[in-house]
Amino acid sequence: MTFLLGNLPSKTAQKRLADSSPIGHLDKKNASHCGSPSIYTPASFTPDIFSPNSNYSKRTNSGQIVASYGAKEIFLNKNQVNNVIAKSSVSITPYGGAAQISAKTLFIQLFGGDFLKKHGLPSASNHCKGSQTEITAVGRIVCDTSDGKLNAASILLEGDEATAPGGFIASKLYTDVTLPLPEAKPRLDSNTGSLSIFVSAGPYTQTDTLSYKPLEDLIALTVQQEPDVLILIGPLLDANHPLLHNGSLAETFEDFYIKLIDSIVQPLEKVKTQVIIVASYREATSPCRYPTPPPFCTTGLKRSKVTFMADPSTVDISGVILGVTSVDVLMHLGREEFAVAPTMSDRLSRLASHLIHQQSYYPLMPPNIELPIDMECWELYAQLPVTPHIMILPSDLRYFVKDLCGCVVINPERLSKGMVGGSFAKIEVKPVENNMIWSTNTHVNVQVVKI
Repeated sequence: MTFLLGNLPSKTAQKRLADSSPIGHLDKKNASHCGSPSIYTPASFTPDIFSPNSNYSKRTNSGQIVASYGAKEIFLNKNQVNNVIAKSSVSITPYGGAAQISAKTLFIQLFGGDFLKKHGLPSASNHCKGSQTEITAVGRIVCDTSDGKLNAASILLEGDEATAPGGFIASKLYTDVTLPLPEAKPRLDSNTGSLSIFVSAGPYTQTDTLSYKPLEDLIALTVQQEPDVLILIGPLLDANHPLLHNGSLAETFEDFYIKLIDSIVQPLEKVKTQVIIVASYREATSPCRYPTPPPFCTTGLKRSKVTFMADPSTVDISGVILGVTSVDVLMHLGREEFAVAPTMSDRLSRLASHLIHQQSYYPLMPPNIELPIDMECWELYAQLPVTPHIMILPSDLRYFVKDLCGCVVINPERLSKGMVGGSFAKIEVKPVENNMIWSTNTHVNVQVVKI
């Protein structure tokens, strides 16, 4: 297949883009790092696809703090406070040294006979009379019709064949199997100072453009404030974007993705910030399945500042254990959850707590119809190895920060929402000082900020 050369913007158009960018308003020290906004411009069959969205450029709420946790004042640039020299790079590794999901492709039929047999679940109901003996059974709550939704008249408790062959009446439910928090504390002290993190989730463009202005603005802020880590949760190149569907891009997805990564990292070369990019099943360069391995096209990309992570991932950042998934599991759970007089009345907290209580990044079976799950990989890679200190759950539901079982759960929403700008999160983790007891309640500060 032959691709046409893309139409690049004129010098006048490039200057207009540069003048409207917040990069132009940075101090001289930081402005030298940022490069030209044109590096975000894809090759295309028409220049219209990179025209900035007017709704985004006219926004008036940029920088507004819409949700917070902990201290009101956080995230000072260490280079600009008392002339403190930037600390050395933080360490970023998969938690416990666990291997990431491989590139193999494997799909199995959901809930077929082999799956049910393997997990000890009955493939058909057995209504024979059982004894009145009290037992403890392992099972799941299901609807009495295969395609129905839970409601007050259709709830069944499905047990295993060994302990409940004839059915049973439940007298008590044990639903909370929360794992403990990490035993080791963060490797932060008075010498290292606080750990600072920016977190954002895709999409990174408005639905009518591929100009990547929200991402450009986020990179500008990153250069200006120099967090230790910038976490970009996919998709960076959204497979669902209308301009990808209509064939406007005049280069392969892989070529543009690699250029996009270069565009992100190049302005950050002279600052301390390291970058974590989390995969997504909606990434145009990734396999459409969950769990999702890191993009294949980045294998030969030599960027020491970038760490590519699978979706989901549990990552150790200088002893701070952070869990993250790109899938909108909160929305999926919200569509299926049925609650009557719940003990936790806050719906968003209740939805997020299911992940912690069930030790899983995606505790919903069968999954949402839009999510292609590889069940074998789900068993191996989508389970929580520990309750993390911080969990990032980007969702189309309203942004929030919650403390659940000692885990700070954050929904930063999306950096771009339809035709307008979205939000991202700033995280500050304080070090252990003066023999104080470290906890997420006293040492973690969060702000969700409008881009």
